[in-house]
Amino acid sequence: MSNGGIIGPVQDPSFGSSTITTFTESGTYSNPSSFSSADILVVGGGGSAKSPEGSPGGGGGGGYRYFPSQPITAGDPYAVTVGSAGAADSAGGASQFGGPGNPAPQRLAASGGGKAGGRHQNGNPGGSGGGAGDGATPGPVRSGGSGNAGGYSPPEGNDGGNGTPSPNYEPAGGGGGAGGTGGHGGPPGSGTPNTITGSDLTYSMGGSGEGTPSPYPPVAGGGGGAGANTNNDSSDPDADKPYPGVVIVKTGAFSNASGVWTMDDVYEGRLAGTWGS
Repeated sequence: MSNGGIIGPVQDPSFGSSTITTFTESGTYSNPSSFSSADILVVGGGGSAKSPEGSPGGGGGGGYRYFPSQPITAGDPYAVTVGSAGAADSAGGASQFGGPGNPAPQRLAASGGGKAGGRHQNGNPGGSGGGAGDGATPGPVRSGGSGNAGGYSPPEGNDGGNGTPSPNYEPAGGGGGAGGTGGHGGPPGSGTPNTITGSDLTYSMGGSGEGTPSPYPPVAGGGGGAGANTNNDSSDPDADKPYPGVVIVKTGAFSNASGVWTMDDVYEGRLAGTWGS
């Protein structure tokens, strides 16, 4: 049988547009009553870096957590908290989808990025850890902050890099990112790409530590949650600051009478991101 032996009329599904709701500040998500699941991205705010003093580390990227096909209750409102970018010498704020009025499995959180260490200081923990400041010559080495502050599986982020003593310069550690640990002596941890909005954006990048021979390119915001750079770039003063988090909710959309669809139709719809719930 063409439908794999399932009894019922084979339908040709008709697809509509996906609905994407992006929160860059806290608010409420009102779930359309026709959907029982959504793809949800939750990103914490990026951590700050110290004011230049010796060689401070880079700020940690905000925690990154992606939940494809997450069950949600039709018709229910969901509180949304968007984590702020780390103010001077502070961690980024945590982000969350869902609040006390929603069932516990539907409360999805991501931690803020860790703040960087200043001169001869360790980095601080967070969604991704802040990079350590420079180590005193000839030592000791200063340690980057630990990532995955929420203890999630899979992890929401990675550790910050260590500060490395050197007789020529004292490079600090890069901030950890969702896609990789901060480098020992400056390089930032990579972020994680996601196409939930239809654009290929990178979220939760770490910030560069100061003291590297060739500064790493400044983070220009990306998709949200970036940690602060400490390599000041006068051509783009906004590039070195941390960035707030973001919460994005995507509901698929298709319409059809009840019935049976072929596996080819389901596969093509899922591949295109248009197969709803």
